[in-house]
Amino acid sequence: MARIVFSSDGLPPGLCSAARYAVWRGIFHDTFGGVDVGASDAPFEGHASFGVFGNVVMGSLRGTLNRSRQTARAAPAAAENRLGLMVNLSGAPIHSVHCGREASLAAHGAMLVSRKADGVMESKQDYNSWLLFDLPEAALARAVPGVHDLLGLPLKGSSAALGMLTRYAGFILAADDQTDAGVN
Repeated sequence: MARIVFSSDGLPPGLCSAARYAVWRGIFHDTFGGVDVGASDAPFEGHASFGVFGNVVMGSLRGTLNRSRQTARAAPAAAENRLGLMVNLSGAPIHSVHCGREASLAAHGAMLVSRKADGVMESKQDYNSWLLFDLPEAALARAVPGVHDLLGLPLKGSSAALGMLTRYAGFILAADDQTDAGVN
């Protein structure tokens, strides 16, 4: 399993909150491109962990991050033919405008997203946490007829199944074998 882990905890001591955010944001953008994350007004803290499992990428993102913005134009080539399942692990809803649809993603809710589409996610709380699954579009289309009609909408389904998936991903992403992307 290839892993990328980086955290603001590994930044040099003495940096002000704005400098910590700028360095972390640069590493995030250089690693993932196409998605711009914004920090809340709280002292900056950011943690990212991503693992590659065959053709599935699983990741978590948490910290004093309360906005993300992406444009279809800025999507990396790797986003082509991929869809994402985003799970809101925060204790509050996230406002979303994605694929031309406006929605509220409840705490512990999930939504299908595409990095090939314009999108904005915003939270009113300072500290947020997301779980992300990047999946082959063709496999999802075979498994879920009309999957593209679900993009940008909160998914309905078994909270027990989503809870199990979330706990499993957390267990896998917390494994000790880590690859450092520049910041521990």
